[in-house]
Amino acid sequence: LSLGCDGVSMGTRFFASHQAMGSDEQKQAIVDANADCAIRTRVFDLLNNTSSANPWPPPYDAAGAFHNETSRMWHTRPEALEQVLQAQGKDGELIKGYKEQSANTAVTSVWMGQGVSDVHEIDDADAIVRRVNDEACQAISRLRDLVSLDV
Repeated sequence: LSLGCDGVSMGTRFFASHQAMGSDEQKQAIVDANADCAIRTRVFDLLNNTSSANPWPPPYDAAGAFHNETSRMWHTRPEALEQVLQAQGKDGELIKGYKEQSANTAVTSVWMGQGVSDVHEIDDADAIVRRVNDEACQAISRLRDLVSLDV
């Protein structure tokens, strides 16, 4: 904020909290990942929207995800994935296999952004908020030391 930002994006950080609905495996994948592991892709939107009763509406996408076996297979050819999903439908072999692997982070979606490199542990959400608040207060204090109040 002190550098002119209007805010911060904390989705990845909060997804790796004890209170988030993701699996322990997904949260640990975030802790173990770095920014090179995150990719912006339509793959998981296509897979999850095919099987979901509440699909994510276009033109929005779910942002970043862990670049794993599934995204490596389909990221450069989302149109082919769309064709397979349309042909098979929500009860097809591809979706069945994807659902069966829901705990396997090498296959399933793990939502993360470029800030994943700053996530080093699974923590309580309140501890994350307190730490961010403390860091902001420290940054503001450092700025006070740089700014002359003589007008």
